[in-house]
Amino acid sequence: MPEPWPDHVERVEHVLAKLPEPVQEAIIQHHIFEHGIRTGAQLCGVSEHEFRRRLERGRWFLIGHFDYIDSKH
Repeated sequence: MPEPWPDHVERVEHVLAKLPEPVQEAIIQHHIFEHGIRTGAQLCGVSEHEFRRRLERGRWFLIGHFDYIDSKH
């Protein structure tokens, strides 16, 4: 039985698309390209504090949509 990951990824992308672009950019730099806080902040042109704030905003937004992301339909 194949794992449902493609469906989950599609739903995560749908939720992330609702976030402001600066938050999306921080998430991409940190979680996709695996940059640390300092490098990610530099690439986004913001302070480390602001970069962390954006990541936290994205994290809580995703948590708030977990039921949708994990749904089977």
